[in-house]
Amino acid sequence: MSENILVYDIGTSSVKTALFSLEGALVSAVSIPYTTTYQRPGWAEQDPQSFWNAAIEGTHTLLESLDAKPSIAIISVCGHMNGMLAIDDKGLPTYPEIIHCDTRSVDEVAFIQNLYSQQDIYRITGNRIDEFLTLPKLLWLKANQEDAYKRTRFVINAKDYVRMCLIAVLGTTDFSDASLTGALNIREKQWDEGYLASLGIPLSLFPSLHLSTEIEGFLSKESAKLLHLSSGIPVCYGAGDAASATRGAMVSDVGSAYISLGSSAWISTLYPTMVDDPLMRMQHFYDLDGKKINVCGTVQNAGSALQWAKDRFSPSIRFDVLEQQLSRLPMPNRVIALPYLMGERTPHWDAYARTAFLGVSQATTTLEMTLSLYEGVAYALYETEKVYDDLKIPIKTLTLLGGGVKSTFWLEMIASVFGRPLSVHPHYQNGTSFGAALCAMVANKTYASLEDAIASVSLTFHTIEPDMHKHEIYMQYYSLYTKMYQSLKPLFSDIYRLNKSYEEDFS
Repeated sequence: MSENILVYDIGTSSVKTALFSLEGALVSAVSIPYTTTYQRPGWAEQDPQSFWNAAIEGTHTLLESLDAKPSIAIISVCGHMNGMLAIDDKGLPTYPEIIHCDTRSVDEVAFIQNLYSQQDIYRITGNRIDEFLTLPKLLWLKANQEDAYKRTRFVINAKDYVRMCLIAVLGTTDFSDASLTGALNIREKQWDEGYLASLGIPLSLFPSLHLSTEIEGFLSKESAKLLHLSSGIPVCYGAGDAASATRGAMVSDVGSAYISLGSSAWISTLYPTMVDDPLMRMQHFYDLDGKKINVCGTVQNAGSALQWAKDRFSPSIRFDVLEQQLSRLPMPNRVIALPYLMGERTPHWDAYARTAFLGVSQATTTLEMTLSLYEGVAYALYETEKVYDDLKIPIKTLTLLGGGVKSTFWLEMIASVFGRPLSVHPHYQNGTSFGAALCAMVANKTYASLEDAIASVSLTFHTIEPDMHKHEIYMQYYSLYTKMYQSLKPLFSDIYRLNKSYEEDFS
């Protein structure tokens, strides 16, 4: 019986459990959803136990779908980044995970910036300090949930929690997830003790650092019983979802990049070092090999913005039916939308930003409102791509990954906005899991390096071509889109402060 790789991908909305052959072929995959709680504007929390429950259910469902029980050589994990998951000395959460899109820590970011300039922080961590990162969320916990903070032993991320459940080892992470906490000295590859101490945060709260491609331990007897698997299966450290997706997209060098279309969206490529950007627009985080650097631009609201529009304007119909209706509208649309439901990252880094519509009239339909958000996300991605041009990073090929890729309607729109062909990954719904599988291939010595593993896999991509006539028209609307944000920027912070002043009355 051939051996396989089992992968758990802890996403923003579900855990994907996938099985790959050691040759990189997808055997089977299932997705088990869980909920995100939005208690207040800008808040987003998840119950970490739901990650583990979904992994157990996904494993059972996957095994039941196969004709015979597979032989599993190794387990790998990946998961959403930038979160703040506080656990006690027994591995129990002291507070729900505050996930990546949560922007409640505005005051904590201001506190840090009173001590350090953004430029100083960028030089230390490779990233500007921002509400989306782990460190400000931890400061929020300390200031607002004193009991939970005092009981916290380690601060980890989603995939670290699932790996802990698999092997019963606490307090470890990999370099990719560590890079986007806001606490790692990216040049020295270690937690910056002096920086943390100046903020009143002890170094001991942060987990030990390891390569994604190393084996940490073995599946425990207790967890094996829960999963209906054999104990003793090796488990590698794995990586954050964006780092896994980079390798899953077959990116090995500068010139190739990918777009991930999920609840959020991002563009990323690999570079030998950090990129010097005086405007600090990009994120930097380590590759699975712990050497190369991902240069990444993130759009905070992508699929989540489309889901919001569907839930509000067309709750009773499926996405495919909705998109058939949208495709009959004139494009580009006469309504322009900023898709900033929970702030925006690249290039604005504005936690105050919110969605706004321009051009709405009495004749505007809910379909046009929805279409404007599809186009708004496409414009946001295009704005991110332009940063690579500014930084003189040539992107010759763009590969598409993520659940949003199943929408041909949206892909054709994005290709036309970009004015360039886009390649669709054959494992687009499991591209991040595929990257975690490549990580496992190196961890169990099937291949000596990620480059070797990628070179060994043969995949067939198909291409989405742009409509260049639409591109020319889109660019005129895109110009208004960029002006729209700049015009509204001061008002976003004003309304945030006004709302905050009445927060108790609203609650």
